[in-house]
Amino acid sequence: MVGAPLKGRIVIIDDVLTSGKAVREAIGIIEAHSEAKLVGIVQLVDRQERGQGESGKSSVQEVEEDYGVPVEPIIGMSDIMRYLEQKGGMDKELQAMEKYRETYGIKA
Repeated sequence: MVGAPLKGRIVIIDDVLTSGKAVREAIGIIEAHSEAKLVGIVQLVDRQERGQGESGKSSVQEVEEDYGVPVEPIIGMSDIMRYLEQKGGMDKELQAMEKYRETYGIKA
């Protein structure tokens, strides 16, 4: 909760994790409080984007490795694409999403 004391077990809730910059800033704030312990991150949508490193890992994978906490998505881009494929009639949207994934993402 915004404004709540930073103590105890903390879970960050985020909409999307693109580069990881915002979540890394939040983690820095949490780490500055000795009574607080980050235990995980929940994100609404995992766009499954490539991280900043040369490893080919996603931004989510990099954050998980760097901070040793799980990042759990509510839904991933591949889930959305699979749904649209099953629904049918969304070829234009699927094409745009595939182009986005080829440019910025990882295959999941």
